[in-house]
Amino acid sequence: MIHSGPRRVAFLAPLFCFSIVCLLTDSSGALSRQPQATLTAGSVIEREIGGDEKHVYLLPLIAGQFARIVVEQPAVDVVLSLLNPAGRPAAEVNNYLLHEPESLSLIAETNGQYLLSVSAADSKAARANYKISVEDWRASTPRDSQFVDAERKFSEATQLWRRGRSGPDIEQPHHRRRRAIVLSP
Repeated sequence: MIHSGPRRVAFLAPLFCFSIVCLLTDSSGALSRQPQATLTAGSVIEREIGGDEKHVYLLPLIAGQFARIVVEQPAVDVVLSLLNPAGRPAAEVNNYLLHEPESLSLIAETNGQYLLSVSAADSKAARANYKISVEDWRASTPRDSQFVDAERKFSEATQLWRRGRSGPDIEQPHHRRRRAIVLSP
């Protein structure tokens, strides 16, 4: 039986430390899906990411607000995924390989906490640094809607192109890219 005093602390302290270690090494990745930082106007964060990791950032936006997020990826190809406040996918971006920055622009449809996740495109990728920055954060303009639409079309075309489809779909990515270029500012 454990008695009060130093013996109880001596017994419980290792147990507590063991439970913390087990929680941190949980293979489900649940901790990595929790927001690790909040992005706001002017935010710049440098982090390291490995193949099967996912970093999640909170974007507190109000309806009609425009935000542009840029991720420099000098040594790891990253994928950006955006969830709206209801938890539904709003956008996914993986347009460029290493050395070219990925960017994601959005206009908030509703007030709330948007979630942006950054993950390595290759689940076996070695750990490497990336830098995420908020390059624009303001009330949206009509031109921003066209820009966001063009960016989405470009991303869709890139995804189709990467899948390497044949037949009638092969022409569609090029058409979407051309349309995206025409719409962009």
